[in-house]
Amino acid sequence: MEINRIKKILEQKDNECNLLTVERDMMQDRVKDLEEEMELKSGENNRLRKQVTDLDSVMKDLYKSRKGNGTLSIEMESLKSDNERLLALLKDTCEYADCEDSDILKSAATKTLKGANGLIETFSANKRTRGVSADVGGKRGKKLDNDWIPTEAVRVIMKIRDQFDGKMTETAIS
Repeated sequence: MEINRIKKILEQKDNECNLLTVERDMMQDRVKDLEEEMELKSGENNRLRKQVTDLDSVMKDLYKSRKGNGTLSIEMESLKSDNERLLALLKDTCEYADCEDSDILKSAATKTLKGANGLIETFSANKRTRGVSADVGGKRGKKLDNDWIPTEAVRVIMKIRDQFDGKMTETAIS
């Protein structure tokens, strides 16, 4: 009798084990399905992120190419106010103190159009400011009208040069 009772208990435990094994197998299948779905979703997510990035760059290009008149006029007003502020700053320097706005603008246009020759002339002016010969490559640089570097800029450059012992390292440049 005791053996029958233990056999029944063992059968019940075997049935429970089988049931739990089946449930575990079902759960593993479910986990596997979820992992596959998650991988698909991850791939789709990456594809959509790339698409969003591409669309964002296209929108930026469209925005730049299709600015409205209002946007352009706002930018123009901003540039005009910047120019007025810069002209006021130039008038505060000793080099342009007695110049009219139109003279300053003509000089700036001349400097802008000089191109590569302007770099040589600016280099020559810098040397003259420091009291060094303006001889560039064995040729005397020709002086143009208002060829100068603002005194304050030269002072700042000299200070940076002294601070970094004349070496133009990344730290000095930044």
